[in-house]
Amino acid sequence: MEKYKLGKVIGLSAYGIVHKDTPYVIILLKVADEWAKTHGGSLPSTREEKKEFKELIRARMRAMDEDNYKEAVEVSFKAFAPRGISKFTLREDSSIQIMFHQDVVKGFLSSASGMLTDNGEVHVTHKTTYPFNLWEIDKLADEVQIYSG
Repeated sequence: MEKYKLGKVIGLSAYGIVHKDTPYVIILLKVADEWAKTHGGSLPSTREEKKEFKELIRARMRAMDEDNYKEAVEVSFKAFAPRGISKFTLREDSSIQIMFHQDVVKGFLSSASGMLTDNGEVHVTHKTTYPFNLWEIDKLADEVQIYSG
């Protein structure tokens, strides 16, 4: 599970990453890992547990402008998804798989945009053949407003 390994390595304050620049995926993985440790290895399953999980994410916010934490709350349902539906067994042209990839790229771009200087650049090396062209990286960059003009 690549994202899980990444979450364990990065941490919420490693490598000089500013708290509000931590990708929501990492936040979600860290909170899910904490939850599982205190709940016998299980993720939230009941309505009350899911509500408590979301509150656990909100409790880590340091300021109201931390959109990454808000986004982690909004997509927390991904942590509750049945384990039988693994995003790593989906076909690359599956719309769900593409959405997962777009979430990761969007998180990266969001974090990178906060670290850019006035003339800074972000480079993304990416395949342009089908189905990778469906990721619409330019559109994702527009959505996170990484372009200044």
